[in-house]
Amino acid sequence: MKIRILAAFAALTLLTAVAASAADDIQTQLKAAYDSQCTSFKNSDVDAAGKTLTDDFTNTTPDGKIETKADSLAGMKANLGKIIITDCTTSFVSLTPDAAGNEVASIISTQNGAVPGMGNAALLVVSRDVDTWTQQHGVWMEKKSTELEQTVTVNGNVIAHSGTALLVVEVARL
Repeated sequence: MKIRILAAFAALTLLTAVAASAADDIQTQLKAAYDSQCTSFKNSDVDAAGKTLTDDFTNTTPDGKIETKADSLAGMKANLGKIIITDCTTSFVSLTPDAAGNEVASIISTQNGAVPGMGNAALLVVSRDVDTWTQQHGVWMEKKSTELEQTVTVNGNVIAHSGTALLVVEVARL
């Protein structure tokens, strides 16, 4: 009996370690996907950004506005030259699989940059999002993003708080 209990404990420990390793591997892969998105932002490369999103991608802002992939990419295009992103970081709050086999990441992201229209004033964008990622042909692609909160500061002054729509309005004024 004692041997069975030890064997069961050893098997459970091994399964736990394998599951933790798989979760770490997925987080590493998704971190690389977020880094790819950051590179597209830094390079103002709308096409590269689009390649990280599924065709049916949607973004929901804190005020409930739903944007399609085309809407999101058009917003990025509209801001080309108005803001410059120089660095991005993504911190995972949680990462869990959903019933469809996707990965749902709760994250805090930070983008640093400048606003050329304001003498290259310092730009800081901090967002809290829940993103759904799916694998297509072995590549992680973002299927859905829900922006819970976003704060935009220029030279340390908050110019917008909440969703991307506010950022577009404020940047349009620059």
